[in-house]
Amino acid sequence: MLNVFNQIKVDEKEDKSIVLSLNLNEIPEDIKKVFQERMSQRTMSEHHQHHGFMKELSTLKDPKIELNLCITKNKEVEKIMLTVEGKQIDELNENHDMNLFAELSLAQLRK
Repeated sequence: MLNVFNQIKVDEKEDKSIVLSLNLNEIPEDIKKVFQERMSQRTMSEHHQHHGFMKELSTLKDPKIELNLCITKNKEVEKIMLTVEGKQIDELNENHDMNLFAELSLAQLRK
């Protein structure tokens, strides 16, 4: 697991803000395999059947997953971005491109 942390890229901007980036395609194959196995186990569980996205994610072929965190100069998380791309094969053996972009912006409360 420590190997995953070693793959995090840190980019400091001129305004002293920081962008942390993790591209899951750059992690070692053995960790990717463990990650995919755990995703598959969670989607098979009766408790998690309503989590459709998890099922879709676990069935992607050659997924490209990237996570970015934007941190302000005051060391506060400002934004979290997740990008997922891949191909999925359906029951009719047809390929479908799957793309997801999610962004969570956290507002700072001013007093």
